[in-house]
Amino acid sequence: LSAQVAAPKTRNGISYCAFNGMRDLPFPYVTITDQFGNTKNIGSAVEAEIWLVAHWPVRNADKFKTAKRACLDALAGKATCTSCRNAFIEAAKEAGIYITQKRL
Repeated sequence: LSAQVAAPKTRNGISYCAFNGMRDLPFPYVTITDQFGNTKNIGSAVEAEIWLVAHWPVRNADKFKTAKRACLDALAGKATCTSCRNAFIEAAKEAGIYITQKRL
């Protein structure tokens, strides 16, 4: 099964995701591969969290746990989306699914 992430909605120029009006927290995309070899651009803290929870290939790795916590912290307003993105990149490298990233 493949989860589809709804395109973010905007309200007063602020991007929100489809989950309870939560801010989407966009960041420059990170390109990863899925289990079928297809590429996927992850461009927000919400998308990163969804991929970590629903599609991640290695769930017991240290960087996976760090990335999951960083995304949750960003969504809760306790961390920046940049720290979430950086942790996601490191976890993707550790899992062997990282391809590239849009430069900051």
